[in-house]
Amino acid sequence: MSSSPRLTVVAPVAGLCVLALGAGFFFMSRGQESSEAATGLSAQQLVQRAAANRKATVPSKKAAKPAAAKPVATKPKPKPKPKPIDQTLNKGLPSSIASAFSGRKVVVVALHAPDVPLDQMAVAEARAGAGAAGVGFVALNVHQESQSRPLTKLLGVLESPGVLVFRRPGDVFLRLSGYADQQTVAQAARNAAL
Repeated sequence: MSSSPRLTVVAPVAGLCVLALGAGFFFMSRGQESSEAATGLSAQQLVQRAAANRKATVPSKKAAKPAAAKPVATKPKPKPKPKPIDQTLNKGLPSSIASAFSGRKVVVVALHAPDVPLDQMAVAEARAGAGAAGVGFVALNVHQESQSRPLTKLLGVLESPGVLVFRRPGDVFLRLSGYADQQTVAQAARNAAL
């Protein structure tokens, strides 16, 4: 009896396997016939076409490599030269002011006395105003005789704090006595540059 239950289980399983194999072959053969009919080509022709496509897509070793693009040498554009300022400076200007005119049309000079807090604030404001206007700047100590004597000869008495705005060739454009804030100095320097 032991053989009979095995046979009852094995027989249907074997039958199902044979049936599945048969169905698989049937559907596979039908797929080939339909693809052959649709393209009109046999299996051998399809294999030849696939081989030809592979050869066409694989680059040959003899094919020339594309030439690398050579960098084009460009000449740097020359920087524009600043316009030469043809006017020479007035004689008698202190050396610090004369050197501040180097390439500039306007120079702001802050007159100050050393160790005086108000004068130091005035110098800071004048420096900021000259920087905002883009002009030259000199802080001149009125107690330093080598720098103040030439200005005294040109202008007379110097007041501290004070601001002088010079325009090339070294003429005084504006003289501000006392404390002058940054905006006032910047506006005076811009006006002198016009």
